[in-house]
Amino acid sequence: MVKKSLVFVGFAGFLGALSAAGCSVTATLIPTDGGGGDGGASDAKTDAKEAAPPKDVNTSCFVEGDIKQYVAEITGPVKDRGLCTTKQVADFATACTGTAATNDTCKAYADLEANKPCLTCIQGGATGPVPALISAGGYVIPNVDACASLVIGKPECALPGANYILCQYSACETCADDTTRAACIKEAQAGACAQVAPSKECSDAFTAAKTQIDATCRGGTGFATVYPKVTNYLCGSGDGGTVVTDAAVDATPVLDATPPVLDAAAD
Repeated sequence: MVKKSLVFVGFAGFLGALSAAGCSVTATLIPTDGGGGDGGASDAKTDAKEAAPPKDVNTSCFVEGDIKQYVAEITGPVKDRGLCTTKQVADFATACTGTAATNDTCKAYADLEANKPCLTCIQGGATGPVPALISAGGYVIPNVDACASLVIGKPECALPGANYILCQYSACETCADDTTRAACIKEAQAGACAQVAPSKECSDAFTAAKTQIDATCRGGTGFATVYPKVTNYLCGSGDGGTVVTDAAVDATPVLDATPPVLDAAAD
């Protein structure tokens, strides 16, 4: 299954605050194998021409019942797990998130026995630490919160950040375009997802250590820089690795080879 990429340049748990501060979120929409310019959204249309809904009809694409959260078996982050070399991290980007990537190239990477421990660290497994990439609502997002929480010595801040992102993007998975998705995310932040938002203590700690976090977990802006920083810190030696060239991550389809285990959010 191909996914849409989310180039997230701020702390994953504090999307709204960083947007207000001038940081940005850029999504690249990828058609499914069956076509459709927005991840297959157009496949659901049955009429060649659709009339605009009446103004008094709620057109929100927020679906509270679609909200996902990590199950209890998924634990806080661990750094320097030694499961990935910097080459494996870069090869994953080429095989699974590049302009030339396909399900076949990503499957070939996943099927290679030597890559399996690294892939589990990147995408998550049934148990163990939160993954380096959050998969939510058809998007993949570098788990900056996990890296940042270890940098500041507050690992308890990682899961709330990841669950906050999961909440927003899973609740808005059915949105047809960027405009409705942005409105949906605001609705989610103000409503159901506010219940799982990171604490003020975590938010304040991230803000206070911004310079250190930027150097260790971001190194710049865009998926090409943030992904290897986060992944090498969590899954490799923690040195940040080699920046992946922008040409390798423009499209970013991702195969669900070993997806993180999610569960429906509690009422």
